Amino acid sequence: MCSSDLVRIALEMDMEVRAAEILERLLSDYPSSKHLPEALETLARLRAKESLGADWDQAAALEAADHWRTLADQFPRDPRAAKAAAEIALLRDRAARARLNLANFYWGRRNNPEAAKLMANAARTIAPESPAAKEAEELLALRSEEHTSELQSP
Repeated sequence: MCSSDLVRIALEMDMEVRAAEILERLLSDYPSSKHLPEALETLARLRAKESLGADWDQAAALEAADHWRTLADQFPRDPRAAKAAAEIALLRDRAARARLNLANFYWGRRNNPEAAKLMANAARTIAPESPAAKEAEELLALRSEEHTSELQSP
C-alpha cells in the first residue's frame, strides 16, 4: 500500500493528524516522488484547517502558507500551483489579523500602547501586502495622531 492510499484512508477515518504525519514523512523521505504536489496541497489544507481563525495561534496557518509556497516554487507547472498565491495571501492575512486583533485588545482593553504597537507592527511584518497590515498601519497612524494631540493639549 502506498503512502497516498494511507493518507486517503486516514482522512476517510477522520484521522487528520495521522494523515499529516504520513504526508510529512512522504515529503522528507521521498523528495523526488511524483506524489509531492498532491502531498503538499493536502498537507497545506490540513494545516490550514488546524488554524481556527484570527483569534487563535497562527503557527499552523503560517506552516500551511509555507507548504503552498513550496508547491508553487518547486512545481510551478502543476495545476495545483495556480491556487497557491491566493491561498498564501489568505493564510498570511489571517496570521497578520491575529496580531492586529491583539493590538486592538492591548489598546482598547489593557491601555498598553507599547504592546499594541508591537503587535500592530508584527501584523505589518507578517504580511505587508495584506488587508490586515493596511488596517494595522491605519491603527498606528490614528494612535500616533491621538498621542500627538495629547502632547499638544494644555
